[in-house]
Amino acid sequence: MSTAVFLPAQVPLFSTYHYQVIGGVAAAVNPTYLNWYYNNCIQLQCGKVFLRGCPTPYLNVPMTEVPDSAFLERFSYNLLFVREDVHRLIKRMLDKGFYVAFRGIDDYYIPGKSWYGKRHYDHDGLICGYDDEDSTYAMMAYDEKWTLRLFHTPQSAFEAGMESMIQNYYIMGEVTAVKARDVSIRLDIPGIKAGLIEYLGTSLVTDPIEKKTAPMGTVVHTYLCMYLDLLYAGEIPYEKTDYRIMRLLWEHKNCMHMRIAAVEDTLGLGNTLRSAYSEVTDSAGLLRTIYGKYCMRRKDNLLLSVKIQLQELQRRETEILTYLIEKIDKEGI
Repeated sequence: MSTAVFLPAQVPLFSTYHYQVIGGVAAAVNPTYLNWYYNNCIQLQCGKVFLRGCPTPYLNVPMTEVPDSAFLERFSYNLLFVREDVHRLIKRMLDKGFYVAFRGIDDYYIPGKSWYGKRHYDHDGLICGYDDEDSTYAMMAYDEKWTLRLFHTPQSAFEAGMESMIQNYYIMGEVTAVKARDVSIRLDIPGIKAGLIEYLGTSLVTDPIEKKTAPMGTVVHTYLCMYLDLLYAGEIPYEKTDYRIMRLLWEHKNCMHMRIAAVEDTLGLGNTLRSAYSEVTDSAGLLRTIYGKYCMRRKDNLLLSVKIQLQELQRRETEILTYLIEKIDKEGI
């Protein structure tokens, strides 16, 4: 066993939630991994429970979780049964080039983690390396300032967080070895076209409030507007505002922008559509900033601005993606 191992770790394409970070960091080792995201991570999804009093719309981009990625190897171990050997197990995984995803660890004991010393919280994250000279793990997670970054934390702290959940809350977490397979992933333009058609083919007609299933596709923008309306009306308490949603929306638009560029390059279509879509990505970035200001200090007029710009973003995105589908059609695909 080595005395130190550090695997490559950069903030991934999707990083709003830790479960997205885990898959994204591990996937990036494969040089063709972006094609997997372009082929599969097209949709937006949300829940409807916020219409019944829940404070979050549970915004999500499907297919961004580790089990969804067929080219990621993974092997899981319940911490209840490996707790006495957990450090050796983690280091063996890292020695063999596997990242170590964990869940069921108490943030309260982990220096650098978001709730360190403040709140007992059953949380997850990703271990990207270890150094036995100073007995630390290199961990990718959201820190005390709610910034996603790689930081070093004591190995003993990880053990304390594990024991806290098992002994005090009877929560048995897991460690999962995750590694990208050495496979070549090709851009699937017919699949992308089908996904875009599905994405644009949703509205309140296809996904009305009464429908039990979670809304999927562009109609999610409409539901996000409903969420903003409830915040504005005070029916969702300000202190329970979900601050994450506009970050994930921006990540979705950023990935869509990169997808359009990949399709244009592959088909030799120039750069007209990616240039046009950059306005959508920039708009999503602005929405993220304005909404972030609202989350830091309540100013209800900011919500009105976000809603108007979100509706315009949806309209403009629909125009560009419709034109992209038409151009793919003209190529006989």
